[in-house]
Amino acid sequence: MAPEVIDRDPRPFKSDMYSLGLILHFMLTKTLPTLSKNVRPGIFSIPLVYSKDIVDIMRKLLKEFPE
Repeated sequence: MAPEVIDRDPRPFKSDMYSLGLILHFMLTKTLPTLSKNVRPGIFSIPLVYSKDIVDIMRKLLKEFPE
């Protein structure tokens, strides 16, 4: 679930983009990104076999506080 939904923030578009990022991450890695308070937001590991472009897209989609 997107952080905006948990916080009851009325920004559904950003929640949809976050969800898309989770789906993309899972499709590529077969894991979900670590969403722990002990790990800096937006920091997760992606195998080096993927292009820089797809990694950049995924990082933007999973950004904790999107613009």
